[in-house]
Amino acid sequence: MEKIQAIIDIIKNNWSNEEIADAWNLRCDKKDYMDERIEYMDTFDELFCNLKPSEIAEKVYRRDFCTGDDFYAFNGYGNLESFSDVEDYSRFSYEELAEYLVDNGDSLTTDVDTDELLESFIYEYFNHYDFDQIKCVIETYMENNTFDLLMDNWDDLNEDVLNYIEEEGLGSNDEEDDEDNDDEDSDDFINRLLMEEAEREKEDED
Repeated sequence: MEKIQAIIDIIKNNWSNEEIADAWNLRCDKKDYMDERIEYMDTFDELFCNLKPSEIAEKVYRRDFCTGDDFYAFNGYGNLESFSDVEDYSRFSYEELAEYLVDNGDSLTTDVDTDELLESFIYEYFNHYDFDQIKCVIETYMENNTFDLLMDNWDDLNEDVLNYIEEEGLGSNDEEDDEDNDDEDSDDFINRLLMEEAEREKEDED
């Protein structure tokens, strides 16, 4: 699963329609795509107060528009459409929203769950490892190094973690070391990290 798809899944599974709409509007403001903004239906009268009723009717004539919906927005032809599910908006794109978040970070209203991002990263690059063990290794690395799972390149993080594993003794370039000794070194290192993590959790509880 690539990072963009992982972010899309997090948005779909965890964010409300309001949170998605607000994040989408931040994207529109940032890119100056004002005609793609999603508006709340309770702003309709205020935003169109300067138009004649006939002009408003023209914008919604034979269109999919209902004042009972939660949102409205302009389609690509200058006319209005309404919806209650943001993904029903004809110009909305989960992929474009995810790309905006990668480029600019979290929206001002909602965070992208970093725990879920980390899980997706592990399944993408380290699915042949024990999940809990490699998660501990990666978290230990990230505690001591500046890396943003949302904004930074996952291929770079993968390379950094592999180098970290090798430097800490999880992998050995010494041809004189046999495979059994390498496995013992790996187990010792991971067990140490797991013990340190358990101690930190105990301290937090106290």
